[in-house]
Amino acid sequence: MLQSIHDKLKGWLAGVVLGVIGLVFVFWGINWTMSAPNYAAKVNGSEVSANEVRQSYQQQLAQVERQNNGSISDAQRNQIRKRVLDEYVNTEALVTRADALGYRVSDQELLDAMSQVSIFQVDGKFDKAHAVAVLRAQGASVRILAVSDIPPQPGSCVSYPLPPIPPPPGVRCSSVLLYGFKRDLNAYLAGTPGAPNHTLAQIVAFNSTFVPPMKYGQAIAAAAAQVDIGPRSADTLRYLDDRANDLVVSRDALNAIYFGPDGIRGTADDTDAILALGNNFAAGPAKAGFPSVTVPGGFIMADTNPPTNDPPINGKFPQTVTFSGPAFSEPRLIGLAYAFEQATHYRVPPSSTPPLASDSVGRR
Repeated sequence: MLQSIHDKLKGWLAGVVLGVIGLVFVFWGINWTMSAPNYAAKVNGSEVSANEVRQSYQQQLAQVERQNNGSISDAQRNQIRKRVLDEYVNTEALVTRADALGYRVSDQELLDAMSQVSIFQVDGKFDKAHAVAVLRAQGASVRILAVSDIPPQPGSCVSYPLPPIPPPPGVRCSSVLLYGFKRDLNAYLAGTPGAPNHTLAQIVAFNSTFVPPMKYGQAIAAAAAQVDIGPRSADTLRYLDDRANDLVVSRDALNAIYFGPDGIRGTADDTDAILALGNNFAAGPAKAGFPSVTVPGGFIMADTNPPTNDPPINGKFPQTVTFSGPAFSEPRLIGLAYAFEQATHYRVPPSSTPPLASDSVGRR
């Protein structure tokens, strides 16, 4: 979607549209404290509400002030003003152009799903203008996934002997992690003559006698060391069955979403990416071998109550969002993630770490 709009906006038309937008703001400007003009700008004949722009500026300003303990410079204020203006102008330009190209975004469908997502909240409350601006600014066509759209992902077996596969509707554990751990590490060590240990079992034995004891133990390594990776063993047959099942519930299920109802990649009904909060959607793409990109998603307060059960943390801590896409979609995901970062500016350098003199780091 984003690439399609980008491609169709290329050329002299895009230059004319952006040039007109620039002139609009040069001539109109905006009063940041009073409600002087009824609109901040006109983009292709569509008015951008001055009140909405001003309100968004005040909210973003308050958020930055909180993160900086109330200290904010005039340069930072001007940067926020410019960012807010750019967000609304880009939003309206993309919306009007997308409408002309036949793309549609349902506000209600979008808002219903996003109202509970912390990265689109201000002071713990859903901010409609901000959420719509963030998503529309990227030219996104949004579909809200239901839980049933993606089958439950089996967890990894972490003990040995391997637990039996339960009858439906029970969810099995997958032996792929344990089996691959032993098989691949042993293969690597076999090709590394200088290694002090040559099998996973030897590493487990070494760790068992190490002083002081390992802080987090080695339960998974110890379980993996017992797996029989012989070509006709029961564990190998279980691994092959688990791997096939993993691909059905991850790769095949995700491709059905990415490639749309027609099942053909590269057609108009494709989905570019799935956006998820934190790493809540990590298992499916990882098992399928599909790429994901994680970027800053704002700051949230810890929730120590069930079922979240966060650890007690004093003050706000960083949250992330993850873009996942089909095989070989890394360029598209990087573009989407970059666009999201530029639209939200959620990353805040830690106050405890002084900035570098420049973005370049060299070795003397």
